[in-house]
Amino acid sequence: MKKRLILLIDFSKFSEPLVKLAGLLAEQLDAKITLVHQIPSLVPSLSDLESREVLISHEKETATSKLLDLMKVAGLPEEDVSILVTEKHLPQIINERSVMGHDDIVMLGLKGSGFLKKLLIGSTATKIIDETNKPIMAIPSTLTSFEPSKFVVAVSYRFPINEESLLHLLETFRNFKVKLEFLTVITQHDDKDSSYAYLLILENKFSEWGATYKIYQGTDAFSEIKTHIQTLPNSYLVAQKGSRTLNDQLFRKFMLNDLIHDGSMPLLILPK
Repeated sequence: MKKRLILLIDFSKFSEPLVKLAGLLAEQLDAKITLVHQIPSLVPSLSDLESREVLISHEKETATSKLLDLMKVAGLPEEDVSILVTEKHLPQIINERSVMGHDDIVMLGLKGSGFLKKLLIGSTATKIIDETNKPIMAIPSTLTSFEPSKFVVAVSYRFPINEESLLHLLETFRNFKVKLEFLTVITQHDDKDSSYAYLLILENKFSEWGATYKIYQGTDAFSEIKTHIQTLPNSYLVAQKGSRTLNDQLFRKFMLNDLIHDGSMPLLILPK
């Protein structure tokens, strides 16, 4: 079956450029698109069942109309796009709709540092990351095209990367001829020999993708990473759900908030 981009829409001012980007990516990946919006269900607590259903139905109709308008503005072909408006928990919907054989990528929009902090520290988006087992692509609002040339993969021997998911991601983007760069930060709690050994294993396993690696340590490690990555045009940061990169406060602050928001670098999150 065709690949599918599950695009989460909140009708903010960033929704239109996000839908346009999804259209470009879908064309490049030969993928279909599902536009998903969760209605707020603004129903008075004392409403009877019939009134509740009427109000929810109205919210859904309004949201569906807005999604159709977004499709038209973005120039998306109707035959390749489906629409889902729901009042249900988004991770539940994503899991229910992920039919066997679908090759899904969930797409989120990043609207700035405030949203990014919510993305990583506690919000609907965090629940989607935690409760779904799909690759997730978080897109900065400044991104205007998809031309990835390098995936910078944050790894640690303490949290082995999901090699199957990474390989699948690389195959998905094969037409872009993406190269790999693994990076790791060695802290005072890490074993240097284990870090080097793990990076060498990854470099060998992913040699087909031009894999290289870099090691950072010391108090300036994060500044050095940021300086290095800013010299890499069209690079995407790749992290794994449940890894140090997404769980550690320092990694969140320096590697994600700085690199993704300030550097306008897209973030790809691999499932476990």
